[in-house]
Amino acid sequence: MVNQFQISKVQNELMNWSFGIGVAMLILGFLDGFFGSGTAFQGELVAGVKRVGQSSPLSLVEDLTFCVANLLMWWVLHRCLVRRGHFGMQLALVTMMVLTALGAVIGIIPSGDVLTASGFYRQTTFGAFQSRFPFFNSFVVYLAGFVLGTGLIRRYGGYLRLYGWALVVFPLLDSLLQSFYVYLYTSVGGLTLNELNTYHGLAQLAQLALAIGSLALLRRSVSVDADERPDDGSDLNQHGAIQYKIKR
Repeated sequence: MVNQFQISKVQNELMNWSFGIGVAMLILGFLDGFFGSGTAFQGELVAGVKRVGQSSPLSLVEDLTFCVANLLMWWVLHRCLVRRGHFGMQLALVTMMVLTALGAVIGIIPSGDVLTASGFYRQTTFGAFQSRFPFFNSFVVYLAGFVLGTGLIRRYGGYLRLYGWALVVFPLLDSLLQSFYVYLYTSVGGLTLNELNTYHGLAQLAQLALAIGSLALLRRSVSVDADERPDDGSDLNQHGAIQYKIKR
């Protein structure tokens, strides 16, 4: 059973740089939200879809850079799935990539919302769409990730299977962490503001750990030294088998 996909040295360098930059942007975003503006770390970790609208310029750069790094890592994984001939998993991953990029583009477009002289907040039609789109977009991205994750779990072992579990489980844990803080804020009485801030910080830290863990498993799912044999009873297609023989 294949535990890692084999990639070229160029793709390996691309994965290394993308992983390093992605982790750096996640940490900077966490520090910016925790010590800076106080904006909540939004999570939406395996999909990589974070709302980038209504953010400071620094947060905008961090989110877009992380999005590009995540897309590049997914592109390398997609190349491996093409070689294996997995149409269903290819389609799921392409869906994740397209919707992630679309979410980032929609997030950076000015909404046109204005604050009137009388103090009322007037939201445009696009602004209303922009505020609702991330929820539905993230939901569809998770469904696509669920399809990809279950495929990796069923067909492969090692880091590929672990990354499949990350695609299925990590977004649920992230949502639970966000819901837990909302529950404390709205339904639990007797908590001081400092206590709420403490719970919020712990939730942010756990979300950061999930995000970095997901990227790390994606990085470890491919390797230059992976033993991806065409005669191991797997589904390596003819084109992939020819490439494997040439490399060997």
